[in-house]
Amino acid sequence: PRQRVPPLRRPVDHPMWVNKRFTEVAAELQGKAAGSALFHPASSKPIAEQLRCIGLSIKLAQLSTGVLLQHVEVLEPADKPPKQPRLVTPLRIKVEGRKQDYESYEDLDEIVARFVEPQVEKATEVFNHRKCVDGDQAMVNQAVRAQQGQMGPDAAAAAYCVALDSHRPGTGFIAFSGSAASNVYREYFTITPYGFFFRGRVLPSVEHVITAFKKNPNYRKQREIEKQQQRQAAAGYQGQPVLPGGQPHPYSQQPMPYGAAPPA
Repeated sequence: PRQRVPPLRRPVDHPMWVNKRFTEVAAELQGKAAGSALFHPASSKPIAEQLRCIGLSIKLAQLSTGVLLQHVEVLEPADKPPKQPRLVTPLRIKVEGRKQDYESYEDLDEIVARFVEPQVEKATEVFNHRKCVDGDQAMVNQAVRAQQGQMGPDAAAAAYCVALDSHRPGTGFIAFSGSAASNVYREYFTITPYGFFFRGRVLPSVEHVITAFKKNPNYRKQREIEKQQQRQAAAGYQGQPVLPGGQPHPYSQQPMPYGAAPPA
């Protein structure tokens, strides 16, 4: 059997640093309040790589399905001397939606102030939103269907809710359906310290995400059509997008109004 590589004990002097494995850190955060975080060795990596980065684990929320823990890789400088166990700054974290791929931090305290705290605030904003559903996929779908029942069959708008993704910590989604006859779909957004990365841009609040969704609820389908058109163009096909069976794609005819169901 494969032997586990022991975590490298690093001499980091910070109150939020622990020389523990990833699994031990996760277990420790289970009983702590939402917003708690710990820095630790990158124990899942080979020893040589453990000298070039550390791990950051954040308890974003306590969901009905369990604890929502986000694990972040914190990189040290690329030119750090080999075999140097001490933490070398500046430190870098990849953040979605920024002009540069990585945000730079002078020390661990700056990471707490500029990354951990606002990240938790944004996750809490989703969790406390009036349209948020705390539950598994079945409960989210039931909430959308229940909303459709309250709206009635002739409602012009789609039923929707928002939720935190328990399988992808640091991610949320809008679950929606245009009619009782259609499926419940999901469109995802990434939680960042600067806002919510949705449809290629960072929006400042959950309400802004919902507003952007309502302005174009068919964005996901339109993107699928665009990709299909690109594939068909590359293959030399000319004409409207078609389904695998050869029928015209229902979304290729004209933009659908908010909440409308696809043509039969």
